[in-house]
Amino acid sequence: MGIPLDKAELLALFLETLVYGIFFTLCCITCIVLASVHHGGTHSRKIIMPTAFLMLALATAHLIIDFIRAAHAFITLGSPSGAAIEYFGEVSDGLFLAKSLLYLFQTLAGDSIIIWRCYIVTNRRPMLIALPLIAFIGDIVFGCIIVARMIRAPDGATIFSVLRGSFAAYTSMTLAITAYCTGERPSRSLCAICWRIYQPSREWGGVRTLLPVLMAIIESGALYTAGVLTTLILFLIESNAQFAALDLLMPLVGVVYCLIILQIRY
Repeated sequence: MGIPLDKAELLALFLETLVYGIFFTLCCITCIVLASVHHGGTHSRKIIMPTAFLMLALATAHLIIDFIRAAHAFITLGSPSGAAIEYFGEVSDGLFLAKSLLYLFQTLAGDSIIIWRCYIVTNRRPMLIALPLIAFIGDIVFGCIIVARMIRAPDGATIFSVLRGSFAAYTSMTLAITAYCTGERPSRSLCAICWRIYQPSREWGGVRTLLPVLMAIIESGALYTAGVLTTLILFLIESNAQFAALDLLMPLVGVVYCLIILQIRY
């Protein structure tokens, strides 16, 4: 287990709050930038801004639930030895189930945006997104399995024993979608994104010309993939640190989304 569960939850709350602040700031900047762009604003009005607000709402609700759970564990339950650990370890707890649902919705929203970006930069060719769409359907299926297993989890069961196979499958599907849609081979979507950034920035000259391309590589795939992969590894080795990584992903999905939008300059 490594880090105790109560300390892992405190670490998760700190990191989530920190990244949420970054996400909130980026979301405000993104909305201001998009509102000031009058040309080519169809995507901004119909897809991009509503998605940003949705992700912000999900991340906000998740953070509020985490604060409520922390207050209940450390203030309401108070001093009894192991009370907080026992509370945080209850898989079928209503608030834990609610925050897990929010996580599923947030990651599904992030995956759908990645697939949509792949579709846009490949000139709207449906065949090129067939595989990630299949993986996305798999995400939904395993997400439903996760919820069902959590609801029926017996008392005293750990998250690792209840969700080991289903959560690993869900996370693997997310990794597959990210790898495909930011990969070079089937759709060359990452290359297309980089080229679209590179063209208007050539006038900068010198090394600065490459900076937007490097930023796109980091923003479009590596940052999100690193977070998901870290969560999966920590879960498989049954480390309580996975709770911190998992909560961190909630605002991180929105951070990556806003960075992509700002960098591509919709």
